Parts: sequence; structure tokens; C-alpha cells
Amino acid sequence: MLLDREVGGLETDTVLVDNKSAARDVVERLVGAGHARIAMVTGGASSAEQHQLERPSVSTGRDRVDGYLDALDQAGLHESVAYLRTGAYNAALAEGLTESLLRETVPPTAIFASDSVVALGVLRALRSARVAIPQQISLVAFDDAEWTSVVAPAISVVAQPVNQLGRQAAEMLLARVQGDTAPPRRRVMGTTFLTRESVGAPPR
Repeated sequence: MLLDREVGGLETDTVLVDNKSAARDVVERLVGAGHARIAMVTGGASSAEQHQLERPSVSTGRDRVDGYLDALDQAGLHESVAYLRTGAYNAALAEGLTESLLRETVPPTAIFASDSVVALGVLRALRSARVAIPQQISLVAFDDAEWTSVVAPAISVVAQPVNQLGRQAAEMLLARVQGDTAPPRRRVMGTTFLTRESVGAPPR
């Protein structure tokens, strides 16, 4: 039984969200707000890069990067790929990668953090550099961690149906314990974008 990720070649029940579509939606929203220089800070890497990694991404991170890249391609924002920062396995690494983005000659006007731990590191870097959100840079995070709604400004996030994911996984596992021998099932749930105060138009 796998929850919130998939493992290639492993035939088992799986419950997860559509990470790729959710990430694509984030970029589309930022493009709609006027952004053309959109960064992503993540511990994952794209599907095309997995064979080069000493530490391959879990499906969750990989799908979010793929969704980000797909949306950039659809929007014709090919140069924004230069703002992708991978290897953010903890908040400290995310903070350092964000600092590198801010040092770019032409820095991004929006950052998409792939999860709440990464988002915390991104936020620390922005606060340390005194970069105003959303006046100077917009920020969106994946995962509705409690702190994202109480900081100022509150952070716009992709919220996962945590209770439903857990309930579905428990039901599938219980069915197996009770003797269910049906082929492995794959349940994919949608996400919800929570609009708060961290997204605005890019600075002029």
C-alpha cells in the first residue's frame, strides 16, 4: 500500500493526488497574474533527469516538476526553466537555493515552493533579503501547512484532501486484510487552490 507516491514496477494499491495537474495549475495562475519569470524550488527533479541523479526523486516531486515544466512550455516561457532549483531536501537547502535566485541578474518575480518545508526555507530567504511579498515577489506553496495561513501575508497554497487520502488508504488496506485479492487499485484525487495574499502582479 502506497500513500502520496508511486514506485515504478511495484504492483500495489496506491492513493495520491494529481500532482502534475496541480503544479501546472499553479504556474497557469501565476502566468494569469502577469508573471513571466517563474521559479520553482524543490527537492525533486524532472522525469528526464532521473537517470542522472544519485538520489532519484519520489513520484510526488517528479510529477510536480513535470507539471511546472509543462505549464512553462505551454505558456511559451522557455527561459523560465533557468529558474528551476532542485535539491531542496530541507528548509536550509531551500533557503540557500532561494538566495541564489535572488542573486540572479534578472531575478524571478514569482516562486513556487514544492512543499511546506521548502516554502519555509524560501520565506526565510525572502525575509532575510527584505523582499516584500507580493509587492516584489509572489509566492505559492504546495501543502496547506498551518503556518501558511497565519504568517503575514498569508501564503496561497495547493491544499491536498488529507483526510480523504487517509480514509481511502485505510479502507483499501482493510479490504486487503479481509481477503480482497482484486488487482491493485490506483486512486487519484484532486487538489484545491487556496487564494490568500501572497500573489500579486509582478513589479514594474
